[in-house]
Amino acid sequence: MIKYFLPFLLLTPTITSFASDADTSRTSLSIVPLPVIAYTPETDLILGATALGQFKLPGSETETRTSNVIPFFNYTLKNQFILQVDHTIFFSDERYKWIGETRFDHFPQSFWGIGYDTREDDEVLIEQRNIILDHSLYKKIGTVMFTGPRLRFVRQYDVSFETLDGEPFVLPDLVGSEGHTGLGIGWGILYDSRNSVLTPSEGMYLEVNSIFQHETIGSTFRFGKIVLDARRYIDLFENQTSVLAFQMNTAHAFGDIPFEELALLGGMSIMRGIYEGRYREKNTIAVQTELRRHLFWRIGMVAFMAAGNLGASVSDTFINPWRLAGGGGVRFNIGRDETTNIRLDFAISEEMSGLYITFGEAF
Repeated sequence: MIKYFLPFLLLTPTITSFASDADTSRTSLSIVPLPVIAYTPETDLILGATALGQFKLPGSETETRTSNVIPFFNYTLKNQFILQVDHTIFFSDERYKWIGETRFDHFPQSFWGIGYDTREDDEVLIEQRNIILDHSLYKKIGTVMFTGPRLRFVRQYDVSFETLDGEPFVLPDLVGSEGHTGLGIGWGILYDSRNSVLTPSEGMYLEVNSIFQHETIGSTFRFGKIVLDARRYIDLFENQTSVLAFQMNTAHAFGDIPFEELALLGGMSIMRGIYEGRYREKNTIAVQTELRRHLFWRIGMVAFMAAGNLGASVSDTFINPWRLAGGGGVRFNIGRDETTNIRLDFAISEEMSGLYITFGEAF
């Protein structure tokens, strides 16, 4: 799904409190509430509310990175509704790291089919409701190494298809066309030396995670999915004013996988400029690079470019011609103690363009 945030008032009040837990630690809480007003061709006018909560748990040392919780509620004039809470929480001394997404939505969206060669004329509309709980708990096993289990629950229901003219449309051979329930378990390995979660300027991030679903544990379909996410951040002048960032993301699915669980190419994080869900397949690969530059006061700018591919097999992702996208954007820092950007990116691809506005960097 695509998320768009446009703060109505950039200079909103920040609620901050402090509490002392030990001589060597100081726990802070910062909450920045923001109304949401935005517009995109896919959603029409978006109205809602969000907040950025940043804090350190009691007993956290100075070196413990700041945790964040981001709840938001969005409603669009196309009757799309999202209620979601995302969080990354570091426990004291980063012994554990808890990453989670909890979401309920009613989000009609476009669907072009599956595969590399889907056409613009193939577009139909999906009506659906989703409940998603996706949580990973990582245990620290080295200075910046973590590993741990992942639990994912998905309930997709009230699924129907119609043409752009509003006529009912049936896709009987599409896996998951009548909805599904999925309870998946998996495992992840994480290397994370970034100096910030939302706005990193140096370090590396490497995550391999998996999820497996089976009828014996309550899932409608049997399938597996493995995702690799690798990122590198270089502070060019060692003063955080110019950062060069790289990312590679690959996803590989196998088994009887519902269309909504396939790997996607496009969206607000990687391959900006391509509608999220415009392309979906069992295998995808995408790479991107971004140059981030602080200009003055709280203002910065970025330029980025990306390339991606997809296919029914891993080999197809290297044989098919790569799809390209790129663009630029503006950053506004709403943080007081550490950089926390609101980003506004405009991206173009061979087929379309897109505007993306949200908290934090794309990656």
